[in-house]
Amino acid sequence: MTNRPRHIHIVGPLSPFAEGYLRTLVARGYAKRTVASHKSLVIDANRWLSERGLGARDLTPEVIEEYAQTRRAAGCWINVSKRGMQPLVAYLVSLGVLDTPTLALDPLLVRYRHYLVSERGLMEATVVNYVGSATSFLAWHRATSLQPIETLKAQDLIDFMVAEARRRKGSARSVVAPLRSFLRFLFVDGVTPVALAGAVPRVANWRLAGLPRGITPDEVERLLLSCDRSTSTGLRDFAILKVFTRLGLRVGEVERLELEDLDWRAGELVVRGKGNRIDKMPLPVDVGVAIADWLRSGRPKNWSRALFSLRQAPYGPISRKTLSSVVATACRGGGVRVVSPHQLRHTAAINMLGAGAGLVEIGQVLRHQSALTTAIYAKADRRSLALLAQPWPGVA
Repeated sequence: MTNRPRHIHIVGPLSPFAEGYLRTLVARGYAKRTVASHKSLVIDANRWLSERGLGARDLTPEVIEEYAQTRRAAGCWINVSKRGMQPLVAYLVSLGVLDTPTLALDPLLVRYRHYLVSERGLMEATVVNYVGSATSFLAWHRATSLQPIETLKAQDLIDFMVAEARRRKGSARSVVAPLRSFLRFLFVDGVTPVALAGAVPRVANWRLAGLPRGITPDEVERLLLSCDRSTSTGLRDFAILKVFTRLGLRVGEVERLELEDLDWRAGELVVRGKGNRIDKMPLPVDVGVAIADWLRSGRPKNWSRALFSLRQAPYGPISRKTLSSVVATACRGGGVRVVSPHQLRHTAAINMLGAGAGLVEIGQVLRHQSALTTAIYAKADRRSLALLAQPWPGVA
């Protein structure tokens, strides 16, 4: 017997969305008791909005907080905070009824986000990062200058980068690209009369100076053995680790994998990479077997088309944070130093190099746009480099 919500006979601003919202909760695996509490919340919120002459589009953060205070004052003990209202708000955002709360505060940031998505074609994770950086820059400018953003000068950018270098220590370099992107938008949008992107000072960066950090084949094996494949979680984590260590995918690429990306007959996998790039990769037999075991015996039936989903309600696509946690947990379980998913990408490249693959082949597998990016792995084969090493002067 399925946990289907009964028809809700309500009239008000939330009535067009009530049944669809509850069906979504059921599809995401919420318990029957939890669905019932959210049904009561919808009925109560609908009544509250109607009494005040408000509509669904009026559910701003301030209105939600006012409603939560009303519930607390009435003696309610569940769904009495913004967090308790988040599933309903997220559903209305997904329908376009509400704007994303973080962007509704500043029209300039709304236009910037639209520019990144429609004009630049950037991925969601990059858009979030760039908008966050723009938000920080605007906050800094408003706190340190009495002048409007339209009068922005090159000296302002230098002062900001100096402040960031002092605050961030070694990570100030990550501010440069987002800041230049925002400045290009300000010029294109007509906010600033001069293109100031070139005025952002560079941060010292010795490209290719370091060594790619990965783990050994023995450590990879210990990582895989740490997964208990008698459980659904173990099957999922084993398949994820196989994808990371054998295919060298980025964490965002694994996050975006969907069921339709698997072509079992052709033995291929569609990968959505950086810059909206789409590639087809061969699917090795051992990786395919691991994924098939997860799909047959581990993956819960749910509404999501994501290849790797959460194991507990609310069901949905796995996040970058969870993917990183999967890798960290496997490292601890296998007695290996904790590494990031990106270091497993390095591991895949180093292992291919050790197996005799050339840099061109490695660049093709990792889908690098520049051969210079792949060149860093030329330093990873220490045994071959040792043959080229010259004796130190004065040493017999």
